[in-house]
Amino acid sequence: MTVTKRGSLRRAARMAAVAGLGLAAITLTACNSGPGKYTAEGKANALEHAAGLKSATEFDQARQAYFAGVLDQALEHINNSITLNDKVAKSWVLKGRIELDSQNFEGALESFAKATELDETDGEPMYFTGLTYERVGKIQQALDSYLQAFELDDRNAQYIVAVAETYIDNNQLEEAKTFLSDNSESFEFNPGIKQTLGHIAMIEGKPNEAYERFSEARILAPDDMSVLEDLTTSQVRTGKFAEAEYNLGKLLEFKGNTNRRDLQHLRARCLMEVDRAVEARELLIKLTQGTEGQADSKAWLQLGHVSYTLGDFNRVKQAAGRVIAQSPETADGYVLRALWQRSEGNLEAAFISLNKACEFRGEDTAPLMLKGLVAQQMGKYEIAKQSYSTVLSENPSDSAATQLLAAVEKQIESGSSVATVPTDTGN
Repeated sequence: MTVTKRGSLRRAARMAAVAGLGLAAITLTACNSGPGKYTAEGKANALEHAAGLKSATEFDQARQAYFAGVLDQALEHINNSITLNDKVAKSWVLKGRIELDSQNFEGALESFAKATELDETDGEPMYFTGLTYERVGKIQQALDSYLQAFELDDRNAQYIVAVAETYIDNNQLEEAKTFLSDNSESFEFNPGIKQTLGHIAMIEGKPNEAYERFSEARILAPDDMSVLEDLTTSQVRTGKFAEAEYNLGKLLEFKGNTNRRDLQHLRARCLMEVDRAVEARELLIKLTQGTEGQADSKAWLQLGHVSYTLGDFNRVKQAAGRVIAQSPETADGYVLRALWQRSEGNLEAAFISLNKACEFRGEDTAPLMLKGLVAQQMGKYEIAKQSYSTVLSENPSDSAATQLLAAVEKQIESGSSVATVPTDTGN
């Protein structure tokens, strides 16, 4: 055996001996001190450790139940977890979220406040406090809370989006744009920020810019249905009806969207715009069935227009009656009725219906245009001239009204009694 190796063994032996002496001393001290002090402390530590483990288990079960949508079980488990250990901020955050989804807004605010008290550096409780205030319509309090969350964690894109969207809801569009401009540089590839920029563009009446932003968001978040819905809306606004119709088909297949009437209305419009009127009519007939369908004046109005396009005048008559019954102080139903009456050759009745429509037209010049056409067909050229002139005074760029006015003025000058106007307005 070498000297070096023997030396190592001796050192190891000495260390073992020292350890043995130390262990003996500790054992002796423990024996001399009696069973009280250290036994009680050990038991307390063991109990605390067990409670911590049990609390964590209850937290995990609460979280699983919450995301499964079983809120009563989630609340029971999180209460158990907090009873065992009430010093964990994330437990109070989860309890607040459960209470928020259960419409217990006061309880939610109390839980989030407790979480903030336990950890003042965490932005999550303030974020959910803002969400709670937003749910109850207290927009300014929501904004203040979101801003506090952002101040605590300015690297969280979710907080940036929340602040910007709340500025928008509070009619502070410039503040929203400035906030995003100042803080979104580091989030070039964040879909939520792209989506919010798209919302701002839509509000500003810039659908093409909105389409670009939503397209970028869609690439970054291909599975996010809210992004797809925003993109589809922008496609409709920019006249991309074929793309929009395709995306609406995907949206309606998604769980929870199958019976959404707003998406089906939009799809019917897209089908009409891409010359698939028969399919649009089939969809709208389904939408007007049942108790809910009977009361859906928008669907009846769309059905009336697509039926007119297809020459289905009996359905135009039916739709007109429904729309007038449900919305007697709007122009739409009377215009539909006039279209049906005109198709029947009953120009006098159509003229009366259009007079009624013009009472409720607001800024819509379509009833005036149709009134002018019917008046012209009836040989009432001065009334037709007045109708077209009014349209042009409200919309000087209306080329159709310009041409019709010129035509009726020639008829007046020549004293013509022959109707030379179109028989189809395209309505």
